[in-house]
Amino acid sequence: MKREDLLKIEGLSEEQVNAVMKLHNNDANDWGAKLNAKDTEINTLKGEKTTLENDLAKFKDIDIEALKKAGSDWEEKYNNLMFEKELDVAIAKSNPKNAKALKALLEIKNIKLEDGKLTGLEDQLTALKESDGYLFDEVQNGQINTGGFQGGAGSKDDGVEARFKELNPDLEI
Repeated sequence: MKREDLLKIEGLSEEQVNAVMKLHNNDANDWGAKLNAKDTEINTLKGEKTTLENDLAKFKDIDIEALKKAGSDWEEKYNNLMFEKELDVAIAKSNPKNAKALKALLEIKNIKLEDGKLTGLEDQLTALKESDGYLFDEVQNGQINTGGFQGGAGSKDDGVEARFKELNPDLEI
């Protein structure tokens, strides 16, 4: 809308034309601001779209199935490692003379690790202790027999005190 067009209309005064033009300018400014905001939003979204397309292109050549397989392979290795560790600890606690030899006699396929505990091992160890007791060290008084010299219980007159009495038989202690 132009001022000249309004002035051509009969019966409109200069003040009325100015009032109409003021309202028109306010509307035009409001719509212009809204248009600028939408243009800015469109440009921002275009930039985000470009960024996302570039990011997507980076992952385009990745083989998802290969990643899943690698993940499951690592999980299997971890589980096997945890199984071996738990088995070695359990074997060591059974006091074998030779842990490697004892492990070779176990049927590993019948032993499972479930919730951090080994199942099927205790039965095999019990059976081996009964059939091949020589594979295990005996536990006496809460101590493991290492095969070395086992000292006896000492008496009151052992050691320094006995030697002192020997050198001083007349002295009462």
